[in-house]
Amino acid sequence: MEVPKCTSCKRRQAFYYRRQSGELLCKLCLERSVIKQIKRAIGRFNLLQPRSTIIIPLIPDMPYESLITAVLISIIERKYLSKVMVLPLFKLPRRTLEILKLRAKPTDVIVDYDGLMEPWIRGCSFSDYLDALIRNLIQITEELNPNAIVLPTTRNDILRIFLYFLTRGDKIKASTYTKPLIKLDSANFIQPLYYVIRTDVRALIIKYRELLNDLEVPNIEFSDLKALRLIDELITRLGLENSELLYSFDKALEFLRTASLRI
Repeated sequence: MEVPKCTSCKRRQAFYYRRQSGELLCKLCLERSVIKQIKRAIGRFNLLQPRSTIIIPLIPDMPYESLITAVLISIIERKYLSKVMVLPLFKLPRRTLEILKLRAKPTDVIVDYDGLMEPWIRGCSFSDYLDALIRNLIQITEELNPNAIVLPTTRNDILRIFLYFLTRGDKIKASTYTKPLIKLDSANFIQPLYYVIRTDVRALIIKYRELLNDLEVPNIEFSDLKALRLIDELITRLGLENSELLYSFDKALEFLRTASLRI
């Protein structure tokens, strides 16, 4: 059976079907498309400036997404002479660390930090985890004085967070944690994957399998994991990541935020 060609470059073999747009993409074109969407969010919401100091935490509940985000942001910021600092909050295999260092540009840094987060996550709620993650990152990075701390949250994750807090009646967090730029205390948290769907990022696992092969996924056991899974199923079933929302997602979410705060 002949493997179809990528509908973008029309040269390389496709490996991924993007259901939202109907595209068949090769690994390179998928990565370029994701990078384009990240750049769009950075530019539209003024998330980064040239020569910035950027911290990318590798967080336990999104290990693959965190690592891929670190790679993509490093590629994007290469031309802007920014310093990218990768901060592992869960244990990384030695081989993964070695590959990360080989891929890093001269200004990139792998921060040596021993305060791993996995042990206390088991049994806490998703809300408590998010609060603690933000609080800990502010404390850990205070001396590093970054211009931005990157959260690897995709469009699905932002929708998940919004619906999760909305169903709990917490309109403030539903609004705060879903903004592309979150200003808390003196820290700037940014969500540059604001327009990127989760399946696109996970498809890139195949492209970066050498980096991710030995990765041991932390055992996360939120006390309200069942509620999170129901929300994820709702997002999928309602087609909230469909192509009609792809370019108007920010407006739609802003409308929902505003409406929820008025209720």
